[in-house]
Amino acid sequence: MKLADSLIIDARPLLPGDCGEDVIGFFQTYPNASLCPIVDAQRQVVGHVSRVKFQNRVAQPFGRTFVERKTVKDLTEPQSRSLLRNAQLETLFEGDAFETAHLIQDGFVVVDDDGLYAGLVTGIGVLAALNELASGLVADLKREVAERRRAEERIRRLAETDPLTGLGNRRAYLRSIEGAMDRDAPFACVFIDLDRFKSLNDQYGHAAGDAVLVEVSKRVRDFKSTLASARLGGDEFALILSQPEPSSVALMMAELHDCVLRPVSVGNACVTVGASIGWAEFPGDATTPAQLLHAADKAMLRIKAAGGGTTRFNETLDFADLNRTKLETQLRAAVFADAIKPALQPVADLHTGEIVGHEVFARWPNSGFSHDPSPSAFIPIAERAAFIDPLFWSIARQVFDAHPTPQGFLALNVSPSQLNATAFAARMQIALEEFGLSGEQIELEVTENVLVRDGDAVVRTLNQLRDLGVRICLDDFGTGYASLAMLTRLPLDKVKIDSCFVAPSEEHQKHGEGQILEATIALCRKLGFQSCAEGVEDQQTLDRLRDLGCDLAQGYFIGRPALLVPDRPRRVAVA
Repeated sequence: MKLADSLIIDARPLLPGDCGEDVIGFFQTYPNASLCPIVDAQRQVVGHVSRVKFQNRVAQPFGRTFVERKTVKDLTEPQSRSLLRNAQLETLFEGDAFETAHLIQDGFVVVDDDGLYAGLVTGIGVLAALNELASGLVADLKREVAERRRAEERIRRLAETDPLTGLGNRRAYLRSIEGAMDRDAPFACVFIDLDRFKSLNDQYGHAAGDAVLVEVSKRVRDFKSTLASARLGGDEFALILSQPEPSSVALMMAELHDCVLRPVSVGNACVTVGASIGWAEFPGDATTPAQLLHAADKAMLRIKAAGGGTTRFNETLDFADLNRTKLETQLRAAVFADAIKPALQPVADLHTGEIVGHEVFARWPNSGFSHDPSPSAFIPIAERAAFIDPLFWSIARQVFDAHPTPQGFLALNVSPSQLNATAFAARMQIALEEFGLSGEQIELEVTENVLVRDGDAVVRTLNQLRDLGVRICLDDFGTGYASLAMLTRLPLDKVKIDSCFVAPSEEHQKHGEGQILEATIALCRKLGFQSCAEGVEDQQTLDRLRDLGCDLAQGYFIGRPALLVPDRPRRVAVA
């Protein structure tokens, strides 16, 4: 703050030669002055006399008499408290507290740029100036805080408002759900998706589409019982509706559906769109804002697939894919923790009745789900999520470690994606050496889709495995689309005949499955492959396979898969 001219008292200064009586006269002439300035003949300030100190001296016994006899020079305080006329007032108060207190009490002398006397500023003036300065700073601070708050509010509105419709966006909507949950009163989270909106855009243009979105946004915002509304993006809207009566929610949704479907005037045209509306209810359907919105979204998708309308969230119908997501997350952790366990099913030699090997299956015991997932549930997920290879090696290492010298062979199912990897055969060699196994003790079972991708790479890998002594088996023969081609192209040692041919139903027998079984066994014998029948569940089937010349068999009649330790070896009746 600059030194204000309105604060300056233009008083006549005294020369050092004047007597003390002139000082008394100065203070009488200028009752508001707190200092008496002392200047030399050139009006250069050489000192001052403080009114307070001077009055104290005069008030002493005989003080006036003594003071009147003194010269001004005797009364002068040599250190001049002076300030340039154009100086900043606040710079005076950067010193210590004692000096600042005296400045406020006495004031100071003002000089111009040449150091010549220019007037006085009183202590009262100093306080007034400081108060004005402080008030200005406070006012400026208040203005800055208010402006910042307004700017932050504008930014928040922009960040949480859909610019086209003026409704809140997804972020604002989730916060509204959170606030509604905090009130602990029942409400419905509603997800709306417009049907045929793209066709409307294509036919009438995007301006017409925007007009429809604006009109629909007004309708959902003004709909009865609406606590909050939002445009989530594109042609998707969301509402929070209060629930006065749970039994009336379905009727309320039907009214909302009719409200959205009313025709909209666009220029000279009158257009309509459909709507799919799903809703979820708090507290029954979810416990967090994101879960509740997702539940409503899943219900909307279900009714949209059915052609539009309204429906409430149903966990059984709508969360099947969410359960798969949860399953995938926990499966990944289980694989890398070796929580997926090997189970071994015995394979019998139909010529001798002896158990000559075991097929290794994957099982997930103690999964934490209400029912432990079956391999048919989690193996496709592992394939899709690209961790089938870690699952394979986890199972393989566990069974290799538990059975360093197994009875007969161990048959492992391998994925086509693994055989496309150039390092698979090398990893198998390392594992065999680590656990002291020979290649002849291992079989790898492949399915007929093994050549769907890079068939040449797969064949190279299978040949590398056979060089290690590993046997290759074609699994589920007869269920694919190119089985005969597989027999000639793949380096095979064994063919497993699918159970649908082994124990066909009466209906299947009419279509010749029995003849296919007989022909397949004969073909294997002709090509030099071992034949193995799956799904043997009774003695009659076993006898029939033996009579047809099948080499091996497996199924519940011979033994069920058992965790880690194979069933006790036993002979099967072959006579």
